[in-house]
Amino acid sequence: IIAFIVITLTPLAFAGDGQIDIASLPYTITEPGSYVVVANLTLTDLDTDGITIDADDVTVDLNGHTLTGPGSAAGTSGNGIRAGDGGLVSRSRITVHGGTVTGFRQRGIWLFGGRNVVRDMIVHDNGWDGINCESTALISDCIVTQSGLAGISAGAGSIISRCIAEVNGGSGISTGGSVIIVQNNCRQNTGFGIEASNALVAENTCVSNTAGTFSVFFSTSVDNHTAP
Repeated sequence: IIAFIVITLTPLAFAGDGQIDIASLPYTITEPGSYVVVANLTLTDLDTDGITIDADDVTVDLNGHTLTGPGSAAGTSGNGIRAGDGGLVSRSRITVHGGTVTGFRQRGIWLFGGRNVVRDMIVHDNGWDGINCESTALISDCIVTQSGLAGISAGAGSIISRCIAEVNGGSGISTGGSVIIVQNNCRQNTGFGIEASNALVAENTCVSNTAGTFSVFFSTSVDNHTAP
């Protein structure tokens, strides 16, 4: 049994009047604070992100609601929730939790930057990765299914725990170096169940993944459960 400590990275909230409502899509966040989705929201615009986060220290609480995009094959771009741009701009201390993201052309959730958190999310039927975070991310208690590429992708120094990744077009979980991947269930993915290097891979269950159960190089693998 592997014992590990998870430090939750909780961003600071700066909104003077408490939480700020998100009642329509697309929506752009430009100030730190706590934001809450107040209804199931649908985006019909093509090539558009649902929620764009252009600030650090932001919490987005979906409050049990669903963000629905125009379709995983509609248009050429568009993410459900995006922070940073994958190039010159990164965003840190972002937390996204508590709802569902589905039907976006690119990623369900894309957080480009460090020290970000995704937890308690259902992410399904998006065209690229379901959840994609850069370095030092904490991803926990998520269900990610039917992504066009990887279910969950995370960079160096990240922790992925207690997630389900199944029926994705790439690997269930795909990571950079120096990560911890613990107590996840990866099933029926087109790629590997778990793909990692320089990682601690422990107490995971991987079943019926097309490319194989694990592709873990220079990693420590402990108490995992596998099947063809």
